[in-house]
Amino acid sequence: MFDKDITIISNNCWGGHVYRYLGIKYLSPTIGLYFFADDYVKFCEDLKYYISQELKFISVNESKFI
Repeated sequence: MFDKDITIISNNCWGGHVYRYLGIKYLSPTIGLYFFADDYVKFCEDLKYYISQELKFISVNESKFI
């Protein structure tokens, strides 16, 4: 048996699949998110900082990915 209070930090939907497969509650701050590889590495390198930041929503027009 294992501790069922685990947090998975994933760069895409695989974390959600693991939670569902194990039948445990979702405790990840990254559920439902997608990170490009460089952004994911940056996020993980300073996880405490990024987790502590307030969310900022931008319009589609402000996105650099359009």
